[in-house]
Amino acid sequence: MNKSELIALLNQYDLHPSRALGQNFLIDKNFLNFITGSSNPSKKELILEIGSGPGILTEQLIPLSGAVVSVELDIRLFNIAKTYLPNAPNLTLLQTSILGKHGCIDPTVLQIITDTLAQNNLKRMKVISNLPYSIAGHTIVGLLEADLPLKELYVLVQWEVALRLIAKPSTPEYGHLSVLAQALADVQIIRKVPPEVFWPRPEVHSALICLKKRSLRGLQKSKTYEGFKALIKSVFTYKRKTVLNGLKRSGHDDQFLKKAEEILIANGLTVTARPQDLEWTVYKQLAEES
Repeated sequence: MNKSELIALLNQYDLHPSRALGQNFLIDKNFLNFITGSSNPSKKELILEIGSGPGILTEQLIPLSGAVVSVELDIRLFNIAKTYLPNAPNLTLLQTSILGKHGCIDPTVLQIITDTLAQNNLKRMKVISNLPYSIAGHTIVGLLEADLPLKELYVLVQWEVALRLIAKPSTPEYGHLSVLAQALADVQIIRKVPPEVFWPRPEVHSALICLKKRSLRGLQKSKTYEGFKALIKSVFTYKRKTVLNGLKRSGHDDQFLKKAEEILIANGLTVTARPQDLEWTVYKQLAEES
């Protein structure tokens, strides 16, 4: 679907893209092919797409995948996608939000994914999506945390978000999202994406990124992981303070603070280190001691 066809389709339904919902649709055929070529969807996989829009990327994923589950919040776009897309037996369109409470993936969506995997005898899945930019961070972390046979995510995000996801400690972009994402996955920018591949054109550049889910060797799916998340959140609440000061303000006792000081020094840091100076592996060590 090119730009003229997309505009005509939206006009037919008297629909105007919502800036608030981040509705910028992919219209560049070459870049759509680049996405599928980079992500390499397989007939042995379920593909999850968040933000179906009118179904432009969805249409390309259907013949390449064992099953496609595509989620769209906007009822108007959902109805367009239902009309526009072929009546493919391997496609499930959902009109809902991908996110439920507390930034987690909606349980209903998780159940539908699980059921679709079983019904199609598929053992693994991949995310390929032009993510709505306003929920990109929460969605990425939520998907990586979810109990799903997910190995890789290939997603379009705002360029600034991509820089935060790959940021190194002690850089301006490094923060809470950087730590969580890097703990859960190996993150790589595949390509910087200009505004011209979208309509309407966004005001910023984007990035196609790949996240390969990593094993946390027992940290995930345990109370230790919840402690890991809570510790990161509490420390970054006081990101202008030292880590030790932030831990103290968060209610940790002197015994833990002493152990935390030892961990910092063992990792080549000083007692004046701030939250943005610590790699995710140091937070993991702190969580395992808390």
